[in-house]
This record gives sequence, C-alpha cells and structure tokens, in this order.
Amino acid sequence: MIKAIESELYKISKNENYDEDVYCIEIKETGCYINVFKEELNELIGLLEKAKDIL
Repeated sequence: MIKAIESELYKISKNENYDEDVYCIEIKETGCYINVFKEELNELIGLLEKAKDIL
C-alpha cells in the first residue's frame, strides 16, 4: 500500500490519527500542513482551481 505521494514541494499522506479518511497535505519547505477529510477534497481542488484562474 502506498503511504504517501510527493512532489518537489508537497507531500500528501493519509493521517492515521482519524477514524475517517483524512489526508495530510504538507508544504515540505516549511513543514506546515493541513488535514483534509476525503469528502472535502473536491471542494479544496475546486477552490485551488478558482484561485489559479483569479489570482
């Protein structure tokens, strides 16, 4: 089973501290991270797409 996926800037892994599916998205340079519930991923992706187009 894959434990994490990584790019040069980010690491995404499953957070095992929750009973539900929760993903930890870490900014490698700073070590800062957010936890995102699986059912919220589409909302986050949509928001990022909007930010890319607007900002």
